[in-house]
Amino acid sequence: MMPTMDTTFSVAVETGAADVACVVGNCEELGSWSPRNAVTLTKGEGKVWSGTVALPIGQQVEYRYMVATFVEEDGSREVVIRKWETFLQPRKVIRSADRKVEVALFGEYNGDALQGTGWLTGFTEIRLKLHDNAILMWKSRHQALKYQIKVTAIDLRHKALDHCSLDDTEEDSGFKPSTDPCSEVHIAVLDNQDELAFKPQPQFGTVYHDGSFLVFRLQTFLPTFSAFLFDFYQYNPFGEDSCPDHKGFSYILPPNVKDMQETRIVPITSRQHMPIGQLTVDYLAIKPLPSQDCSMQVSYKYYWKRTRRPLDVGHRGVGSSYGTSKMAVVKENTIASLNRAGSHGADFVEFDVHLSKDLVPIVFHDFTVCISMNKRPVKGGEQAAPYNGTRADDKTEDNRSLVYRDGAAAGNAEQLSPQNGLGWSRQEELFEIPVKELTVAHLQKLKLSHSEHKQIELHEEDDGYRDDGSNGAHDVFASSSESDVSASSSRADHCSFPTLEDVLHRVNIHVGFNIEVKYPMEKVGGMKELDSLYFEKNLFTDAVLKCILQHGGNRRIILSTFEPDIAVMLQLKQNKYPIMLLVMSDGKKWPPYADVRSNQMDVSVNFAVCEKFLGLSVYTEDLKNEPDAIQRAKDARLVLFGWGIEEYGQVQQLKDSGLDGVIFDRINEFKTGVDHQANVFLLEYREKMRKKLLEEGKLIEHSPLHGSSNGQWYLNSCRRDDSDLDEVEMS
Repeated sequence: MMPTMDTTFSVAVETGAADVACVVGNCEELGSWSPRNAVTLTKGEGKVWSGTVALPIGQQVEYRYMVATFVEEDGSREVVIRKWETFLQPRKVIRSADRKVEVALFGEYNGDALQGTGWLTGFTEIRLKLHDNAILMWKSRHQALKYQIKVTAIDLRHKALDHCSLDDTEEDSGFKPSTDPCSEVHIAVLDNQDELAFKPQPQFGTVYHDGSFLVFRLQTFLPTFSAFLFDFYQYNPFGEDSCPDHKGFSYILPPNVKDMQETRIVPITSRQHMPIGQLTVDYLAIKPLPSQDCSMQVSYKYYWKRTRRPLDVGHRGVGSSYGTSKMAVVKENTIASLNRAGSHGADFVEFDVHLSKDLVPIVFHDFTVCISMNKRPVKGGEQAAPYNGTRADDKTEDNRSLVYRDGAAAGNAEQLSPQNGLGWSRQEELFEIPVKELTVAHLQKLKLSHSEHKQIELHEEDDGYRDDGSNGAHDVFASSSESDVSASSSRADHCSFPTLEDVLHRVNIHVGFNIEVKYPMEKVGGMKELDSLYFEKNLFTDAVLKCILQHGGNRRIILSTFEPDIAVMLQLKQNKYPIMLLVMSDGKKWPPYADVRSNQMDVSVNFAVCEKFLGLSVYTEDLKNEPDAIQRAKDARLVLFGWGIEEYGQVQQLKDSGLDGVIFDRINEFKTGVDHQANVFLLEYREKMRKKLLEEGKLIEHSPLHGSSNGQWYLNSCRRDDSDLDEVEMS
């Protein structure tokens, strides 16, 4: 057994009444990075917490500090993480006899200052949103007033229905404030920059006015027993020193277990128990990711290397294949397209993910496809017009892909022999169906085309596949491992509906992923992207996140979405990957979404700050319309991407204006992927390995030749292992 020595950990940190400071690290004695097994410290003088742990002598130990509340729930120890240190590299210590005990400052280490909030461990977070004139009073005397709203959580376990009677008083009704350890309701105000952080409510609530966007938050281990009392007070301009008039109240009871999201309209009842108005509340319950104990070893949620050059992001790989006059040379959202973009120097690739019927995350843009039915005869001279709907989506003009089982192209008619002197033809009958109604096996057997292009996707049984003439023999660059399959060597890599798991394993590891998580929304004007019922949001996000957390490995990944609630859920259910909100307000080309959090730049910035997202991905026309938008985002310390670029000439202009990344089509036409145009992470990797081999004496420098200012580097053949060739790529 390795000898040990007592090691004292000490940190200065602000904590709440029920909170404790803890240390967690990479060894068993410090919990092996599991927050549930973290070592709790003891509070000393002031805000200093300390504790002693026996650690192996001479072994380097990595660790982080965190602040948490521990709760005994159903015989198990649950942890609620309030905040934790999230700098990229954890603290390190090598135990030795002469080590001095120093008090660390929470969230500060080696010149870095970074800390993040917790994520959902064993508890559920309930969100209540008031917006869009949520309060409707029926009488003019009530309408003329301004109201303060206070929300209180109620524990329904104390309601013994079988003992109630009509003689019960309000005090005997059994409705009591929640005793859940996490039962305090916090509030954030998205339309007020000074109230973006969630905090306890004032004694008599928060003022609500036209245009307000209030978000109430409750973290609870008892979501099915958590109800809410809304109290309405007449606005008091004199502050909390005087008691305002209590005008009425409303109750929100927990929904059906399956209905984790719904919009409630409940009556506002006066103190005389008469209805005086109605309240509209958006209810959302966010459950923890099942069977997923997130490690505290590393987190990228709040990290961005701001000294790095702006990133080039390939839109759907090397670009859109549909709805554009300049089609990509490789079909969009396929493994081949993503690898082609990487080989031409894309730092990240952006692609779209949603679910199949069997809950498998797939890479595809549209929510629906059209499948061919039996051919029907069409009288000569008639043409059954192909479907040309309006896209209810973000970046192309048509939101339905056309799919055929027999290879007939849309709009093409198979001529038959005239009957009775009449000219007849056969015309395809197309049936639109949501992608979510088809399993992965069904989707991958379909043949994809589009009404504009009259072209069928060629699959494995076909003679060839579409490319730019090279047949794709050298699409993949610098394969990350021997097990990687060359994307261009397989015809399947050119087919639509690849699974997210396949994409994570078969696209070069140096290419970052900007994964757009798609969930159907309502547009301004009431149009919906999908009319049929979609997956419950917790079920949906859990399926996507489980796949990414299981197969993401060391890949750089950003998760983005237009759907604000999905963005919040992606943020709260895991602690590793950063979130970016997609934003579009300019409606000249596509109608924007109805949710103000994704269609108004000011609200989007406030929302991203409130939820601690990494940043925003904004439609570039909005940046033209609001020239100060970039500066507002930068002042808020948000990372900013731009999308929707029509011409490559705009890319550098946007980078110069301060964007951190630009998403654009046809990257293969503008970048070679060679030398300085290579993937920035590949360049950094090569430089890191060059320095490592140089320090180890396994690399020597050749003198510059012919007046060149750059020396050439070579592996020292006398002092290298075979493994060196696997670790470093030399040009």
